Amino acid sequence: MLVNVITGERFRTFVLPVASEDKAALRKGWRFDWLKESKVRPVYKLTTSENPYILHGLVSSEPDVGFMFMHLVERAGYGDGVRLYDGIPQSLVAFVCQQSFEFGFEGVVAFDSKSLLFRYYEKTLHAKRLGNSSRMIVDTQTAFHLINVWL
Repeated sequence: MLVNVITGERFRTFVLPVASEDKAALRKGWRFDWLKESKVRPVYKLTTSENPYILHGLVSSEPDVGFMFMHLVERAGYGDGVRLYDGIPQSLVAFVCQQSFEFGFEGVVAFDSKSLLFRYYEKTLHAKRLGNSSRMIVDTQTAFHLINVWL
């Protein structure tokens, strides 16, 4: 679910694999090189039912031993970097949590964070940092919460 930060309007979302017709949209406006990423692992897009052609965010993930590992996650910048919607990273991470349940990993997701984003992920995703490392995890209880609220 996305929430317009100005109007409060809510939009139902879908997370789908990036298709060949989406490749042009991966070329510009993103901090990460999603074309390169899509050649080495699955990349998924967040869209709405109202406009399925707009990519609101992207995530790449794959199964690891006992958990899903989220390699990259990014919200769309909408050209000028202005945040128009709340819920983009939460919806994408909730999707990865759902994948984790489907793989039998009890919703557990791990990812490596930049130090400037630790507090952001703790606040928005309720992710936990593992010791003093850059590794963060979403546990089973938090996975249920993210899925129930954002998918």
